[in-house]
Amino acid sequence: MNNHTGTNYIDTQLKSIGFITHKSEMSELLHTHDWSVASLGPIDTWPQSLRTILSVIIHSKFPMLLYWGPDYVCFYNEAFRPSLATDGKHPGSLGKRGSEFWPEVWHKIEPLIARVKGGGEATWSEDQMIPIYRNGVIETVYWTYSFSPVHDESGTPGGVLVTCIESSQNVLTQEQLEEKTDELSFAIEATELATWDINPFTNKIKGNERLKKWFGLGANQEVNLEAALDVILESDRQRVIEAMQNAYEYSSGGLFDIEYTIIDPFTEQGRHVKAKGRAWFNASKVAYRFNGTLQDITSEDIIRRLLQESEHRFRVMADAAPNIIWALHPDGTIKYVNNFTLKFLGLSLEKFMADNWVPYIHPEDLELTLNKIGNAILKREIYRIEQRLLRHDGEYRWLLTQGAPSYYSNGDLYGYVGSSIDITESKHAEQTLQLYSEELTAINDDLAAANEDLSAANMDISTSRNDLEKSNSILTRVNADLDNFIYTASHDLKSPINNIEGLMKMLTRKMDKNGWQDASVEEIVNMIDSSIIRFKRTLEGLTEISRVEKQMEETKEVIDFANIIADVLLDLRIPIEEAEATVEQHLAGFPHVIFSEKNLKSIFYNLISNAIKYRDPVRRPLIHLSYKPETEYLVVSVKDNGLGFNTIDTHKVFGMFQRLHSHVEGTGVGLYIVKKMIEDAGGKITVDSKVGEGSVFYVHFKI
Repeated sequence: MNNHTGTNYIDTQLKSIGFITHKSEMSELLHTHDWSVASLGPIDTWPQSLRTILSVIIHSKFPMLLYWGPDYVCFYNEAFRPSLATDGKHPGSLGKRGSEFWPEVWHKIEPLIARVKGGGEATWSEDQMIPIYRNGVIETVYWTYSFSPVHDESGTPGGVLVTCIESSQNVLTQEQLEEKTDELSFAIEATELATWDINPFTNKIKGNERLKKWFGLGANQEVNLEAALDVILESDRQRVIEAMQNAYEYSSGGLFDIEYTIIDPFTEQGRHVKAKGRAWFNASKVAYRFNGTLQDITSEDIIRRLLQESEHRFRVMADAAPNIIWALHPDGTIKYVNNFTLKFLGLSLEKFMADNWVPYIHPEDLELTLNKIGNAILKREIYRIEQRLLRHDGEYRWLLTQGAPSYYSNGDLYGYVGSSIDITESKHAEQTLQLYSEELTAINDDLAAANEDLSAANMDISTSRNDLEKSNSILTRVNADLDNFIYTASHDLKSPINNIEGLMKMLTRKMDKNGWQDASVEEIVNMIDSSIIRFKRTLEGLTEISRVEKQMEETKEVIDFANIIADVLLDLRIPIEEAEATVEQHLAGFPHVIFSEKNLKSIFYNLISNAIKYRDPVRRPLIHLSYKPETEYLVVSVKDNGLGFNTIDTHKVFGMFQRLHSHVEGTGVGLYIVKKMIEDAGGKITVDSKVGEGSVFYVHFKI
């Protein structure tokens, strides 16, 4: 179409569309649309019935559509235009066939339109979901609409008029309202609340089933308020009536919050309830509605009374106690202190409550104390701290303070309860013991130095194997010196230790006769006795190491391994029976080995006896012996189900004077000697262990 022809066409359209006088976007689109290519043809050929209904539609402020003719050609007005939004059907759908205008739901609405156009009755539908393509996507939209026939000149329906309005928001609101109603109903049921609703004008009361059950009311929709009031405990009834009358006063704000007891008319059992509600007022400030909820707090009331009684008993007991006892609120402020606390500080209760603890804690301990308590309350943990507190005579006393969280039955934090005991004398005793500890540390340092010398000598040996004769000569001299040192040290140290032990026994006998004037002195003496015993064991370990060193060159011979194990088990028969231990052997076919008989027996005696000594206290010991050949070694494993240990401590297991479990007596040199015996014979020993499951020692005999 050239420009001249197009201009003539638009002029013709403008003349032909005189039936539309309203100027709008849709009227302009009707003017400019090329109707010559549409199935309806140019506007001047349209029937009067179509022109008339389009005039109504275009001028209407109510959303309307029109499907016309056998192709259901679509028209819509300005009021319907917002429902098409943007990036969708507008403006390209004007004049399109119905199947092109609404392809996403045409299969649903076409039968309805066809029924009306075919002579059926007009229809009306509310809140129907009909998707529409707009804003670049298919949107779920709800509509309220009607389909009405539009008759042409023949008197039969030539089209269908659709009046509609989008009701998505109404549907959403209704769904939200139903959801909130369901949530409210669920909340009421979940919290086991009774609901009530009173008409102040008629004094009629409505309630849910729970309210009627509690008050023994019938199933009627409404009952007289007087019947409900009769169920309230007589001593509470007037108080409840006065609270209701107060709520009916506009100046009160209409609020109603009260606890009272109702008596079941059938069982005569009391039920303590908490009522919360409000009155609603009209424009004349007169209450026209009074509603709310009832909560059964019978168990809470009982618990509250029991808690009050328990707290009273606690305070009576605490006031009689000869040490500091206190309780804190959940925020850390003071809830209670006993009489001993006030006497210790020399304060009245009012003064202490005003000051709190802070002024009486030693400045050096204050920050640590506040942090400890604050972190414990935050994490709901037990805490323990040593601190100094100013006594009434001006002396700071050392206290051991312990606090623990206390809870209500519903799990809420009641606060912290704790106590403090005076440990000043124990602190002084610690200082005395520290002096002894430093002396023992010095001795241990000397022994550690000797161990370092021995380790250095062993390293020299391992690095000079190529010059064996010279190294052996040097090693012989070093070992002789070490043996002499160990023998001399153990021999020379035994004499003063024995003297100290004898003096301690004399002191103990004298103290037993004269009585112990100070309990801490007895404790110190016991600790010194314990230290002497440990020191003697250390000397015994040194002597044992010296003895083994001298026996390292024992003659090696072909050994029947099964006989060795049998001898060891025979020697350990009593400990095995006492521990109810089971020893399993899978050693069939084990070849003879070349080894020192005495040393081999010592190795497995040590390993099996350790499996018995370090057994788990809750299960019977099970010891399993087996072997397997490897390329360079014959490997014998000794497996137990005992205490086990952390693998990071493996290096300590074979160290001299190293012990991982202190509850069993020993010197800590057994496995050190075992390792040395095996390695001197060209073998090695390794271990796998897991805490709570047990250990496996692997003895590698050089083939």
